[in-house]
Amino acid sequence: MASPVQTAFWVLKFNKCHSVFTLQRRFRQRYNQEPPNANNIRRWHRMFEETGCLCKGKISGRPRVSAENVERIRRTYERSPRKSTYEGSKELQMPQKTV
Repeated sequence: MASPVQTAFWVLKFNKCHSVFTLQRRFRQRYNQEPPNANNIRRWHRMFEETGCLCKGKISGRPRVSAENVERIRRTYERSPRKSTYEGSKELQMPQKTV
């Protein structure tokens, strides 16, 4: 995995020479380690051209449960507080982890 400094090196140098193989050679000379593969270099360059940033995009994480679904779950368990999450998920037609 390339560091942010190394990623910036790739993007800046790729703009100058447009040859991934030349870049990989220069990287080996400068950092004394194996360079990332050619597809990564091209992807970083494309991402920089499209967004102007080398930042990783927002990771979506776990989807939120809508207020409507929270209310449906609450009503279901107010009526039958001893109901299992398995039974509740089947009744509400939701994944068990949501319930």
